[in-house]
Amino acid sequence: GKKTEDKPAEDKSLMEMTPKEFKKNLHKNSTVTLTPISQTKRSPGIGPIKSFNFGDFDSELSKRGGKIFKQKCAICHKTDKKMIGPAMKGIYNKRSPAWVMNMMLNPTEMI
Repeated sequence: GKKTEDKPAEDKSLMEMTPKEFKKNLHKNSTVTLTPISQTKRSPGIGPIKSFNFGDFDSELSKRGGKIFKQKCAICHKTDKKMIGPAMKGIYNKRSPAWVMNMMLNPTEMI
């Protein structure tokens, strides 16, 4: 198969994307602020995302996200039930969107 770096961003899973590719593939009107790795201790969680604001819903990106979720997340996470990972329902009552994004981008470092 193709090496990860040779794939176009839209063919990569979330875990294969660089922060720059991830930022380019966000929902329309979403905003992300990246912070240098040297400053990540002050950001929410460990990773390049300093802030995240949800933009307009995009059904095509939602479908792609659902596919990524099934591939990478569903084994450990359910909506209303704690499995290996926490239940997803209400996560933004406990954590900021930026923290959640950093958790998705850097699960090993965040755990």
